[in-house]
Amino acid sequence: EIYWQTNATVPYTYAQIETKMLDAAGVTRRDADDDTRRAIVDAETKTKKVDARDQFMRLIVDPYATTFGDLVKNKEFVVAGHVVLYIVAKGTEFRQQFLNGEWEL
Repeated sequence: EIYWQTNATVPYTYAQIETKMLDAAGVTRRDADDDTRRAIVDAETKTKKVDARDQFMRLIVDPYATTFGDLVKNKEFVVAGHVVLYIVAKGTEFRQQFLNGEWEL
């Protein structure tokens, strides 16, 4: 089974994403708001936590027919720097621990 985690992190705003991508490409916007850059630094350096009650493991029902675009369209899907998928074996003791949230990396 393949799972993804809902609300994996606090998402960037559209302005933060735009500024971060343009800065990374070397196309710094002169009109970019310094508050936006400060907010990005704060988000990356200060641990903003997502309420654990909003985090769940969602099963990808048909992994052969599900695209990355299908996942990204879900409002609960937040890319946390990179995509993390969990592959869990059916019929194992760990699977139940995983689904109950009784495990850690």
